[in-house]
Amino acid sequence: MNLITKFLTFVFAFALLLTGQNLAFAEDQYSDDLVPKLTSNTSAPPIVIEEDNYFAPYAGWKVFDDNTDSFASWYTYLLPSDAEGHFVIVDFGAGNTKKVQKINIKGYHISSSSKGSSVKDWKFYGSNDKTTWTLLSNDTYPNVVTTQSYEFNNDTSYRYYRLNILNSYFDPTGKTIGLNELELFEKSSTTPIDEPVLSGTAGNAKNTLSWDAVTGATGYILKRSTTPGGPYTTIASNVTGTTYTDTDVTNGTTYYYVVTAINDDGESGNSNEVALTPTDTTTPTGNRALLVISLTDGSTREYDLSINIVNDFVSWYEGKQSEAFVFTKEYNIGPFTSRQEYISQKHILSFEVKQYSK
Repeated sequence: MNLITKFLTFVFAFALLLTGQNLAFAEDQYSDDLVPKLTSNTSAPPIVIEEDNYFAPYAGWKVFDDNTDSFASWYTYLLPSDAEGHFVIVDFGAGNTKKVQKINIKGYHISSSSKGSSVKDWKFYGSNDKTTWTLLSNDTYPNVVTTQSYEFNNDTSYRYYRLNILNSYFDPTGKTIGLNELELFEKSSTTPIDEPVLSGTAGNAKNTLSWDAVTGATGYILKRSTTPGGPYTTIASNVTGTTYTDTDVTNGTTYYYVVTAINDDGESGNSNEVALTPTDTTTPTGNRALLVISLTDGSTREYDLSINIVNDFVSWYEGKQSEAFVFTKEYNIGPFTSRQEYISQKHILSFEVKQYSK
C-alpha cells in the first residue's frame, strides 16, 4: 500500500469514527412472523394449515401456537411417510402471496432418555397451485432443541409453503418426527411504500374505483370481498393507472374493495376499505311508478309516485345532493295535516322502479 492510499484510508476511517459509524455491512431486515398465533388450523383466516399426518392431538397447526412446550408441537409417532418425509403446509389464501426468504425452526427431545432431536434433515418448498413445488432451501438441523434460523434467496411470491422433515435424530427412518415451532419471514422493504387512499362510485352493473398515486409505486393490486374486512380476492394485478372499473358485479350486492401499491421492494399494506353496491338507476319512462327501496337494516319502503318525483329521487341518489330525500305522503294522513318521510342515502342498500301508466 503506497503512502497516498494509506493516508486516504486513515482519513476515511477517521471520518467514520467522528460520525459514529462503523465499517460493518448492514444486515438484511425481516418482517414479523407471517403466520400469527394460531389456536386451530383455521383460526386466522384466510390462512389454513394442513399436514400429511399426525399423532393425535399433536396436529400441524401447533407449530404456530407460540408455545415452546414440547406438548404443544407437531408430532408423528411411527407413522409411515414417503421419501420426502412428513410435511406441514401453510396456505396464505386465495389472492394472498408471500415472498418467504427466511425460516426459523425449533425441534425438541422426543424422549427424555434419548436426547435425539425431533428434526434432522429438512426441505422447504413454495407453490402457487399446490401441485408444482419449487425447492427453496434444504439443510440439516443440528442435534439441539434451540431455534435455528435459515436464510435463502427467493424472488417469487407464493401462496403455499411446505416444510418437509425427512427424518429425526431420534428416528432415522423418518416415521417419528416432530416440530415445536416454525416461523416464516419476508425481507422488509428497503424503501417502505405508502398505502393508497381508495374511493369509489357505484353504478348500474359496475363499480368504479380510484385512488391517489403513490410515490415510488410501479403498479397496483385491486382486491375485493363480499364480506367486510375480507378475506379479499385479487381481481386486478399490476394496474398501472389509478382507476379501475369492476364490471363483474351483480346489482344489489355489496362489494368491499382495497388496493395495494407495489414496487421492486414489495407490496404495501391494504388501503382503506370501500363498500359499493351497484344499482340499476335507469330513468323510468312511465307517468307513474312504484319505488321499492331496500334498506341496510333489512326493511323495505314502497312508494306510489309520479314519474317526476321518481326522477327527482334518482337524480338525488346519483348526485348525492343532500343527506336525505323527503317523501310527502298523500295517503293515510289520518288526523295530521301532512306526513313526510325522510330516507337517508347511507341507509339505502338498493332500490327498484316499477313503471306503469295511469
